[in-house]
Amino acid sequence: MPAERNFNAIFDIALREIANRFPNKSDAIVFCRKLKDCKRDICNAYIAVRNDVKHTYMRNPNDPLDRHKCVSSFMIAFLENFQTKTEASIGLERVAISMGLHILKIFIREDCKDHNDMSLINLIERNGGFKFPKCECDDEPYIDNWALGLHYDRKRNRLSVLSLSNVLFLIEQHNRNLIY
Repeated sequence: MPAERNFNAIFDIALREIANRFPNKSDAIVFCRKLKDCKRDICNAYIAVRNDVKHTYMRNPNDPLDRHKCVSSFMIAFLENFQTKTEASIGLERVAISMGLHILKIFIREDCKDHNDMSLINLIERNGGFKFPKCECDDEPYIDNWALGLHYDRKRNRLSVLSLSNVLFLIEQHNRNLIY
């Protein structure tokens, strides 16, 4: 099953990158163990979400999804299948965003290699990750507003692959524009 193989490869890379970002290694071990315990459920949910998107929104459901929809499908599968003790905070959404951005970076790195143009990935790595536009409506950081929006969408059962993939596309475009 190609979807499962791809999922496993991407999941393992993202897991390593996220584990390296924990300041406390014992927290990283606990988080990674818990995430590995949910891996099968997340994978099954990812495949279901991905297939739903393909059959609902694509002319040919046998064509591959673009990277933004793949990452969005993963983020939604994660949010629906990874449980935390503190549902009142937006911590779960922050983790989903972090994982999604790591996975997007994996896709971008492969695309940069294919086109022999590493400028975008170099910018992302030099900046310590993706840069976000300044929020115009308030002084809160972009990620805080995004996590809060995801939190409310999740609580109301309104997570949307198309909406989430659009946000990821715009973040990527913002970073591409920073190159110039």
